[in-house]
Amino acid sequence: MKVFAVLLSIMLWSSTCILGQDEKELFQEMTAENREIVGALVLYPESVRSTIFQACQYPEILVKLDLIRKKSQGQFQALLEGHSQKKQKAFYDLSRYPELIDQLVAEGPLSKDQIRDQVQSYPKEIQNLAVRYGKNNFDLLNEIHTQRKEVEAAFVTIMSAENSEVQDIFKSLVAEPDVLSILTDNIKMAVLVGDLYENDPHWLIHYADSLNLQEARSNAKELEDWKTALSSDPQALAEMQQAAKDFAKDNAFELAEAPSPQVQVVYRPYPYWFGYPYWYTSPWWYPYPYWYHTGYYIDVTGNVVIVGLPSFYYTVWFYNTPRYYSYFRHHYWVFYDRYPHSHSGLVQGWSTEETYNPRVRTTPRTPRKSTPGYRQPGTQIKSRSQVTSETPRSTRSTVTRERAKDFHRQQWKDSRSVKQRSQSPRKPTSRKRRTGK
Repeated sequence: MKVFAVLLSIMLWSSTCILGQDEKELFQEMTAENREIVGALVLYPESVRSTIFQACQYPEILVKLDLIRKKSQGQFQALLEGHSQKKQKAFYDLSRYPELIDQLVAEGPLSKDQIRDQVQSYPKEIQNLAVRYGKNNFDLLNEIHTQRKEVEAAFVTIMSAENSEVQDIFKSLVAEPDVLSILTDNIKMAVLVGDLYENDPHWLIHYADSLNLQEARSNAKELEDWKTALSSDPQALAEMQQAAKDFAKDNAFELAEAPSPQVQVVYRPYPYWFGYPYWYTSPWWYPYPYWYHTGYYIDVTGNVVIVGLPSFYYTVWFYNTPRYYSYFRHHYWVFYDRYPHSHSGLVQGWSTEETYNPRVRTTPRTPRKSTPGYRQPGTQIKSRSQVTSETPRSTRSTVTRERAKDFHRQQWKDSRSVKQRSQSPRKPTSRKRRTGK
């Protein structure tokens, strides 16, 4: 009944709007009003956009999947309740590797040595978590295993009435939880997109391609300006590196690993059914390394390689940190002044609460209070109610967009290396992660 009521309200809303306005005009207006959400969707590769358009033709399935997700997330949180946040975080991370949990519970409780043998093909941090928590938490792992099997069975039941093509569409979206969550959280937009795709797919594809091109050009210009400005300011570069170290320390990131142009690194998301850790007050489906947020890394020759603008998370941390980096901060101000309407994480994080004169840099600013409901990953919260009631909508959509940009899929050859006069070369760190397949 609940699903029927939701679908009925959606259909009534859609028909009422479309009677008084052309669908294409309505979608263009929605694009302007929800630029963050639409911008995030069009930044995905063409193949993903095609899957999105096809999935939007089945809003009833989107609604059902969203109901299953909400129920499953609540059950998963209940399983972890009573444990420390550190331990809960460990099981969230282990849930990203369901086949590993299957192995750990298949033959009953295992010793630490047996677990070590089982996890050799997984990333080092996952190996450590499995060895540390696997032996003494068999019952919890088994409950997680059982819950996942139940929710997967529910998914199969929903999809059993559909043909194989539709089943494949939604299987691929479940593997992209950030994309699927955008659609289910914006179901009215999904209904309109599905209707447009059914009636005039060529127009919708062309319109999305045009938006994608606009966004790509805008992002490229902003990034090039950011690189150029930093490359001519060695003091700012030095402060940028110190800030990155402080950010990594404050948020429990490891500085040891940097990407390599020759190695494709694949990061598994938190599962759609369980979600990301509930104390994260903004979408955080992919646990990226520190350099994804800082926008640069140090290559094997000791040069700074700038690969993107600082992320929303990093920018909010930077503005709220009690430390002061005058030269690097000046580049934030100049960028904000030049691109005040940018959808980048740098501008969105910098302007969350207030606007100020970016040309002044002589007097250090007193760090402001954090964005309502915002906390860095890994920090403590008082209650679960704070997570849902205080989270600003703009914050959620901004971080969703950060994922859509997908820095780790960029062509590293297009990134700029900034030579450092006093930086000594570092040892290579181009270790390829295994995905545990």
